[in-house]
Amino acid sequence: MSNDIAIPQPEDDDGFYGSLNSGRPVKGTIAKWSDTEHWRDRDGLPLPSPLLVIAINEGLQMWKDGKPTIISTKPLPDPETLNAAIPVTEWEIGLDGKPAKPWNHTVYVYLVNLSTGELFTYSSHTIGAHLAYDQLREQVFTVRAIRGERVMPMVKPDEKPMKTKFGPKRRPHFEIVGWKAPGGDSNKAMPPVGPTPQLPGPANPPTDTPAATEKPSAAPATPARAAAAPAAPATASPQPAKAKLLVNVMAETLTGSMSDVEPVTTSELLDDEIPW
Repeated sequence: MSNDIAIPQPEDDDGFYGSLNSGRPVKGTIAKWSDTEHWRDRDGLPLPSPLLVIAINEGLQMWKDGKPTIISTKPLPDPETLNAAIPVTEWEIGLDGKPAKPWNHTVYVYLVNLSTGELFTYSSHTIGAHLAYDQLREQVFTVRAIRGERVMPMVKPDEKPMKTKFGPKRRPHFEIVGWKAPGGDSNKAMPPVGPTPQLPGPANPPTDTPAATEKPSAAPATPARAAAAPAAPATASPQPAKAKLLVNVMAETLTGSMSDVEPVTTSELLDDEIPW
């Protein structure tokens, strides 16, 4: 199977190829995860599920006197170089009582509630967040390489176990439960990859993965969130050119032009059919 894939132009990039420059990284409602509270929004309410991931991003972030300073222009500078330029005596004290590095490599995941249009941003610099981010990005990259279009994952905000030097812990996880593709002319920004010879799939496709083939139902919004939903499309205000991606995808989503995408089969992934 060919490893070549069409790379979108910078203005059409949604972050899965590592070059998203979208101005202010945090947009919409903040989504948080902890091993005690699990997935919550900034008001402490549980996140709806499933959610559509419309983009990802990464940057450097530093907290000083309770306020963040963010670098999102690519390529990102080396955080260790930036930290070395700041005397340790000026570092803020972390939760462990020790000076904490000022600059941290932070990842961002942008999610939309299709039933309300509410936009969420999950951001974190923890190891667990990076693992969840990297796995999500790899899965999207793989399916796009096979499908040849800008598919987007529907995810259930979940968690997984993680080994640490302090023993087993929990970490955030984005469980993919389906795939969507923007309608209209949006797929023209991602031309199909070259033809890949493949054997025909089995006559009776496997049916033991309902989570990946059934269209996920949108979770009903709580009264508190439903009331706040109209304020979510704040992204419609003037933004940098590369931030328009989020606005465009939101528009495609809210007009109902998103179409379901078939999950990738094992024969497609391996470019062959398993002989049994």
